[in-house]
Amino acid sequence: MKYVFVLVLSLLFFSCVTESKKNSDMVANIEPLPAGNITAGYDKSFSSEIDAKDIALVFHPRNNTVVLEFSYQLTKYKQYWSFNDRQLFIEAVDSYLSEFEDRSLVNQASKTEKKYGSFRGMAEWGTMFYNSLSRPQVTLGYVFNNENPYFIVVQRPAPNERADEMSMPQNNSLGIQFFFTRRQAQKLAELFAQEYLLNLIPGTAEIQETMNLADEY
Repeated sequence: MKYVFVLVLSLLFFSCVTESKKNSDMVANIEPLPAGNITAGYDKSFSSEIDAKDIALVFHPRNNTVVLEFSYQLTKYKQYWSFNDRQLFIEAVDSYLSEFEDRSLVNQASKTEKKYGSFRGMAEWGTMFYNSLSRPQVTLGYVFNNENPYFIVVQRPAPNERADEMSMPQNNSLGIQFFFTRRQAQKLAELFAQEYLLNLIPGTAEIQETMNLADEY
């Protein structure tokens, strides 16, 4: 019975591989999967304080994308991270942690807030429905707040590409800045890791375990 189960999983796995030829980013032809939760800080309006809020992660195997879902100023957001975006984040966190340990961080936001690179992202948002879409520039770096260092992810304002389809559109997405402590940044890097995400796909671990078994003769 065990071998029948593994055979079924293998067939499903290889059918996804065949389907993925039509979409080079696809890792499995299945519905989105919950991928965990993290806590991050937001810049508080009219204050230097940081407001901690929860962010949910959802993995979309059909395009190998992770979506961060959160609320900001009474608006619901979905922020999309491709494989390359996540790799840039992981490398940026590694660099930040190394500088943190070396005590070489400098308190000059103009030089450090974009230090680790940027990418063109995608975001959907709305008060009740995700009916607006933009492709904002997202930058990675760090800043000090009240003498404490934070790794930051900044989503820059960008035009709403669906504004013409709406009766009362918000013409631009908001600028949003996330603040991460070391542990928070490390946690998100772990959740962004491709190996972790692939293991969320049902049957992946069993298939890998079977493939690693020694041959009997």
